Amino acid sequence: MGKRMTVEQVMHVVERDAVFYRRSGGGVTFSGGEPLAQPHFLRRLLEECRSSGISTALETCGYFAWPSAMDLIKGVGLVFLDIKHMDSAVHREITGVSNQLILQNAVNAARANIPLVIRVPVVPALNDSVENIKATAGFVARNLDGCVGIELLPYHRLGRSKYAALGMEYTLDRIEAPSAETLALLRAIIAEAGVSNLTPA
Repeated sequence: MGKRMTVEQVMHVVERDAVFYRRSGGGVTFSGGEPLAQPHFLRRLLEECRSSGISTALETCGYFAWPSAMDLIKGVGLVFLDIKHMDSAVHREITGVSNQLILQNAVNAARANIPLVIRVPVVPALNDSVENIKATAGFVARNLDGCVGIELLPYHRLGRSKYAALGMEYTLDRIEAPSAETLALLRAIIAEAGVSNLTPA
């Protein structure tokens, strides 16, 4: 599903809620898919939001070329960047690509003083181990000065219907959501590393 829209059409929708942004301190979050896959459209939207005084945030998988995205990233008020696994080989196995570019982009963003939240989608049996979360928190503590914190995103099955509609096999159907005990343990590991935990208790 979806429909093609111009920048002007998107901004018309955005500006309808401008009064709520001003009252709440919120704004517009560009998500996806991957917003940076459409850099020219994103740039124009960011410019329009800035000129209208609307705060912006960006959700990204972090897999992008820094030189071509740097000016876009610097124009965003807050960046949510995914780190799915700290082991590059495992990351390649579960996503199809290495994590090296993603980690370097996180470092680049921190060095550019861009407000950054690291997100970890927690999927049992794939990346919810103590070792992986400890490595992630350690990487953030050592390399991402000024990072707002780490947000754990517990796995859920809400995507099943989308897969079914597309005639695709949902290979994670047997995986259960992480338990409250597991999430509490992972939050404690993040706290031990001296990193802010942004996951609701």
